[in-house]
Amino acid sequence: MKKIRVLFVFFVLVMLSSCTDASIKENENFIQSPKSNDLSIEGTWKVIDKKSLKDTSKGDTNPFEEIYITKNLVEIGNRYNLYPEFESEYVSTSNYLKNKELGIQAKDITDKDFIEVVLVSGRTQFSLDIVKISNEKIFLINEGYQYFLEKKSDSVDGDILDKYKEERKEGENLESYDGKIGLSLVVKCQSKNTDDNKVKTEYNSYYLHYDNTNYKRHGKVYFANNIYVPKSDNNEIYKYNEDWESDKHEAYFMRINPNTKFETDKEEILYESEEPFELNYISDQYYSISFNDKTTTSRKFYRIYSIDNDFKSKALSATDIDSKNGKKILEDVINTAKEKDELNIDKNSPMENYTNIGIVRVDGLWKFRTSLVLGNNNNTIKEIDVSLTPKKDFFRNNTLGKYKWADIKEEYSNLVDAYISPEENFIIINNSESISLYSITDLKKPIITLPRKEGDCSIIMSKWTVGNEADVFIDKFIKDNKETLKIY
Repeated sequence: MKKIRVLFVFFVLVMLSSCTDASIKENENFIQSPKSNDLSIEGTWKVIDKKSLKDTSKGDTNPFEEIYITKNLVEIGNRYNLYPEFESEYVSTSNYLKNKELGIQAKDITDKDFIEVVLVSGRTQFSLDIVKISNEKIFLINEGYQYFLEKKSDSVDGDILDKYKEERKEGENLESYDGKIGLSLVVKCQSKNTDDNKVKTEYNSYYLHYDNTNYKRHGKVYFANNIYVPKSDNNEIYKYNEDWESDKHEAYFMRINPNTKFETDKEEILYESEEPFELNYISDQYYSISFNDKTTTSRKFYRIYSIDNDFKSKALSATDIDSKNGKKILEDVINTAKEKDELNIDKNSPMENYTNIGIVRVDGLWKFRTSLVLGNNNNTIKEIDVSLTPKKDFFRNNTLGKYKWADIKEEYSNLVDAYISPEENFIIINNSESISLYSITDLKKPIITLPRKEGDCSIIMSKWTVGNEADVFIDKFIKDNKETLKIY
């Protein structure tokens, strides 16, 4: 009986020892995120010791005496993060220092076998390991120096937090979108042939897909050699064809119906002309064109059409666009020119039915425009932006939000145009050399740059999508554009 009891005690001791070893091994790999209300290193920390780890002949580029840590701010010298995320990891002290290859011995930091390492990361490129030695002492490495700090206070002074108040307020909606976005673009590029001085116009479609889930910043570009317009019921493909034959010119804008059974119905002409014309705007509801006067080549006429109608349909008038004030606004424009004896009556007959109205891009916004011939000289042309008020959904997202065109123009050289996303966290910049997508939080480094054609390029359509819709649209774009599809 005694032998059995001894064996039992020995068995229990072996089991306890095994559990303890397993527990220690488990702790080496144990990772947990601290609760939002339990940030163990929150407060103001004061440097008590600082040592160089490498050649620092260039001096300390980020000196500091204190650091500040809260749920909404981590400031270390001239580096800071207004959107910090914290992850806590319990690791072997010796293994952690060995993996970091810092040449630091565990005994130089603490006599504990295991330490808590808090990883600070977040929306910006800022990241840092902070080793918690005790509730009153921490250790960190920053730009070639090792620091020991002791807790000065459990909180951060209000003046420190106020310093970033405005920046945090402005940044609440900035690249805080932890998910996926998509952007459909139609781009018009024009180049002049040096041999015959004729202008070639080409339209292409792009779909920019940006996956920012967990801030991974992964972007792709899908390209198609056509005009691809997203619509609520079904996406549609359009084409612009132009043919030059000596001095003769023919141009067509048509809808492509690839799924029809009849070959004759695959191309539906919406607009055709023997005179050069170009698209300046297109959406799922309307398109706007401009063309030159046959007798006055320097003058542009404008037209707006419903995209669902055929080529025999009438252009929209000022009253169709702005039923309340459209006619009066155009009359005021004409009468003002008449009063100044500027208007050439014979050359402004298209104004009689108030359809000489187009849509153009001006300083980052879509605007309505008309044109007049002034005086007896047919080449004296006046382009006039008119303040029509269309129905609510005529333009979608026609705003720069809280941003000003002058500020954007100052930021980017050779700026042609800019589009702000509905959440105001992304911006498309079109300059004389490229079209690129930027995050508002980093206006220097583009997320995606389009492989655009040569020449003068302008964006004539944009539509933003988010979340699952951004993913779904990829499949639609690939399926509908498989003949000319390219992926970058």
